[in-house]
Amino acid sequence: MWNEADSAAFIESGASLVPDRDTQMEIICDLLPDPKLVVELCCGEGLLSEAVLQRFPECRLIGYDGSELMLARARSRNPARFEGRLFNLADGFPDKADAVISSLAIHHLDAVAKRDLYRRIFDQLSPGGTLVVADLTEPASVAAREIAAREWDRAAFPGTWNFYRYPDPETDKPSGLFEQLTWLHEIGYIGVDVLYLRAGHAIFTGIAAPAKNDGETAD
Repeated sequence: MWNEADSAAFIESGASLVPDRDTQMEIICDLLPDPKLVVELCCGEGLLSEAVLQRFPECRLIGYDGSELMLARARSRNPARFEGRLFNLADGFPDKADAVISSLAIHHLDAVAKRDLYRRIFDQLSPGGTLVVADLTEPASVAAREIAAREWDRAAFPGTWNFYRYPDPETDKPSGLFEQLTWLHEIGYIGVDVLYLRAGHAIFTGIAAPAKNDGETAD
């Protein structure tokens, strides 16, 4: 289970562990619909929150995390327009939002809990609101896993942790990318798409469709 020692270690070395970290944050911001309120699930030390608040100067952001240490760092990094709250990822959140974002967190849930979380997020999004997930995915074959491991080694600093070489099934439970995109479609998201895929890391998105008028049919 993740603990405060893990939080401290990730704060210290996260930049060397995550492929294309700055690029990923830029893509996430590019996908947001000029939001007034963003919810970030597992905001960590607040790097992504900071990028969102800089991009959208009229936006407020509620950052949820299970670590008091992470929340303290996020609050210090984002003293304005940021509110940090302690939570359990599997429990969801109560806020209506224009966008929900999450980076490197949802893979800690099993498949059933992931799908349930995506449903909860759908219900909390404003009509036309956007979900953006950046996370590890489960490769569909042995060859794909080896490619993901190799590309992670190339993208991160040599000798750092690599999930695809050293899996920890008690902590990390990534699901397949196609599987997750299918869940979003079945729940009712539209515009489901993948915007980034490298070293097993994917950024994918879906939009909560506005309610249909009587007589209209969904796409």
